[in-house]
Amino acid sequence: MSARIACSGLLLGGASLIAACTGGGASSQTAAPDFASRFTSSHFLQFLNRQPSLAAGSYRLVAATQQPNQAGSFTLSVTLDEGTVQTFTGTWTASGGADPAAAGNPGFPLVLKLAGGLRGSLSASLPAQLYLLDRAGNVIAGGGAAAGAETVSLNLPSSQTDTAAYAAAYYQAIDPGNTRDTFDKWFQANGFGAGDTAHAIFRDTVDLGYGRDMHLERRADGGIAVYVRNFQVSNVAGQQYSSLNLDAAIDQDPQYLLGMNAIEWGPIHDAAGQPVDLNGDGIVDQSDFMAQFFTFVPRAPYGRQLSADMDGQGNKAMPVPCIVCHGGRADLLLPDGSFPRRGDVSAHLQPLDLGIFEFSSRAGFTQPEEEAALKLLNQAAYDSYAPNLGPPPAGTPKPARWDSTQARALLESFYGGSGLPATQFQAGTPPAGWTPDPASPTAPPAGADHLYNDIEGAYCRSCHLLRGTDAQSDIDFSTYDKFIGYAADIQSQVYDKGNMPLALLQTDLFYASPATAQELASYLPGFSDFGSQGTVNIPGRPVAVAPPPYTGPSPVALSAGASVFATQYQWSILSSPPGSTASFDDPGSVRPSFSASQDGQYVLQLIVAGTGGQSQPVTASVTIDSTLPKAPADLTFDADIKPVLQQNCAGCHSATTHFPFIPRVWYTDPAPGENRNLYQDVRARVNLVDPQQSLLLTRPAGQHHGGRTRSGFDPTAAQHAGYDLFLAWIAAGAREK
Repeated sequence: MSARIACSGLLLGGASLIAACTGGGASSQTAAPDFASRFTSSHFLQFLNRQPSLAAGSYRLVAATQQPNQAGSFTLSVTLDEGTVQTFTGTWTASGGADPAAAGNPGFPLVLKLAGGLRGSLSASLPAQLYLLDRAGNVIAGGGAAAGAETVSLNLPSSQTDTAAYAAAYYQAIDPGNTRDTFDKWFQANGFGAGDTAHAIFRDTVDLGYGRDMHLERRADGGIAVYVRNFQVSNVAGQQYSSLNLDAAIDQDPQYLLGMNAIEWGPIHDAAGQPVDLNGDGIVDQSDFMAQFFTFVPRAPYGRQLSADMDGQGNKAMPVPCIVCHGGRADLLLPDGSFPRRGDVSAHLQPLDLGIFEFSSRAGFTQPEEEAALKLLNQAAYDSYAPNLGPPPAGTPKPARWDSTQARALLESFYGGSGLPATQFQAGTPPAGWTPDPASPTAPPAGADHLYNDIEGAYCRSCHLLRGTDAQSDIDFSTYDKFIGYAADIQSQVYDKGNMPLALLQTDLFYASPATAQELASYLPGFSDFGSQGTVNIPGRPVAVAPPPYTGPSPVALSAGASVFATQYQWSILSSPPGSTASFDDPGSVRPSFSASQDGQYVLQLIVAGTGGQSQPVTASVTIDSTLPKAPADLTFDADIKPVLQQNCAGCHSATTHFPFIPRVWYTDPAPGENRNLYQDVRARVNLVDPQQSLLLTRPAGQHHGGRTRSGFDPTAAQHAGYDLFLAWIAAGAREK
């Protein structure tokens, strides 16, 4: 296999130079995907942490009236993510009004076994309100019902970054005046119509396999605009990803047009359509430019879409399916529901690798005839990287923004060096950090270049190339050492969870040849995912993930929620202190309560099962210590986590350093003049499903944290009190107060 990067063109919500690239290495006749059958829900083209609204745990629903001292009746219905419906009925005799803590307002316990969301509806005989409270009595949601409303509802989504509200807030941020809310408006605003700077038609043979009709315009203000019309012939059995899609794009057959997608690299515009000076220096120039993503329906009036289904796995809310492969980030909406940083998602334009494209043999659409246009598209991406190059001026704070050096180097390898002087595309070669040299003890080992060509360049490079910053670049996989440094995570994400590669079709291609999956495994130190026949395991089998170590009083709520492909759970006790009595309230639950009569260490076992069989057992450590002043479930951000951050992290996370995408630990809550607070920023870096994968832990533990491990946060060191504290807080639900 050659070194390839899969660029999808602007797909429905995804992209290549401008829409999602996922890596390649396939012939023009791509394999019919069957990988989706092993999944019960869509996670492709999504960030790994989808930000569930609620942690697993105990809650309380309160039915209240809008006025005190009233009598009436109500019915309360709650639907959890897994489809469970609970119904409660009740009455008020002397209601407590709009106070959720008032004695006259009935409350009902609610337990979430898994992190996620819920939908609640309260129908009453008089104007009412509905509240959701955490175990400490803090209001999480509810209240604010319209005056006189007798039916009120709660809607807490399973993913806070995959909702219509998220997409609407994004479009409101980048286009508040709706000057680009239809494709025709977007087309005119970007100067198309008098002859494009470039126009090419091709088919990407990976990612989504669409036929692409791609157009580029270089604007007078230095901005770049690209749109693509996506074609897919889906009504011919077995040909959903075939060359028919290329024919449909060439023929411009409207019945196979899926939609139009677009990216602008330039300033955002205000409600009057005027460019915005984002950095406040008095001028609008390239320092104010950012990537903005749009998707439009394929039929008149060609309006904007809030979501799109790109792979048959369900709709995903904009802009997530675009920015996930463009180096972007999907932070939570601000407290008032607006999108953070005026819509700047820190995304970038993608290089185009012609090596994975299919071209037609028809005159006018052959590769030689498309080369010039595709070179212009790549030149545009190359030019967009320039503002991010190099270190900041001497004496100025480090900006901690993406470093485009590796992306520029890739394009330079395609087109003959600096400035892209060559007119014809040529396959790139492995960079220095992947090239073995027997004469150098610091060079990568023999075979590293093959790993790059066959695996990293084919299945990982396109997304990882655009990730990281100049201060935290380990995740860009620009060297063999960076890649191998994530060996354990690669095994988990690729072979256990099936999260990577990030596109469904690309994952199918990865597993279409057993040799490919076997080859990657052969390079990963400590790889252990082998089946009984010595071949590597593939995702779909149940994998048990133990809860994090626990130290605290009895009882303790355990969770197997991070396990994958599991529908059945079995807990047991392997060892306990002599004379102790210990038990689970429900050993077959995903979230049982464990009780023990004596202090000491208990070793527990978890086995999960599902349609793919039964998992290997894993163990969990529980240390019962009744002398601790505070149980993990009583830890709060305000009292326990925030002080640690402000005492230990302000050296880098300070008011004098320009880190626009990290928690600024010095500010008060809420930040003066800002629609945000420190808890919200930290909460966005918490993984409620798999606490040990929280960025709040992995970064100070040495991964992606400027190359430094913070004292007390290395779980392998003798002393790791900070790590233990933060992990215990997250595992207990990451409560604010």
